[in-house]
Amino acid sequence: MDRQRTWRGQQHPLRPIHDEGFDPKSFPGQFASFAEDIVTFLNCLNEFPEFTDEAVNTSTRVFEVDLKYWASCLQEYKGQFRYSAVQRYIHDLTTEIGEHVDSITVNLSMFIEIGVPTIWFAQQHATENLLNLSTIATFFSAVTATTLQFSYQLTDGVLEKSVNAFWFSSLVFSIAAAANSLLGLTWKQTV
Repeated sequence: MDRQRTWRGQQHPLRPIHDEGFDPKSFPGQFASFAEDIVTFLNCLNEFPEFTDEAVNTSTRVFEVDLKYWASCLQEYKGQFRYSAVQRYIHDLTTEIGEHVDSITVNLSMFIEIGVPTIWFAQQHATENLLNLSTIATFFSAVTATTLQFSYQLTDGVLEKSVNAFWFSSLVFSIAAAANSLLGLTWKQTV
């Protein structure tokens, strides 16, 4: 029986494929690269200004520090990766890496349960505020346009002309406010 899993029509082996050409000397660099990738992931996660989860930040930063420390320790074993003691040390590191990954997984699960709804609510609240601003600006534009319609025929004196100029400038500003809030609403919905 062929022991393959299928996912969306692609077959994947149950066990990872062991590459015979893998060089154990690359472990320090791999650990350092993994630490950089962890930091990149955390920075991307913290780009949501609505919610910052300190538990995820702390567990991820601790993992990053440990990865960098292990990478520096493994640099000391340069050229000795074929010895059984060094291989045992690397094997023991996998247990500690697993504990860090478990901690990050628990914290990310909590972030998904608490943080994602909080971010969604904050984004919806900002969207509703921009929609309300757009509605109010549109209403004031309609009131200004109606008032301007009644007063634009009065151009006898300087006072009437200046009142019409103020009504017209009020119309321009209220239309600009409505357009600006619609632009902000569109921006918020796309981001």
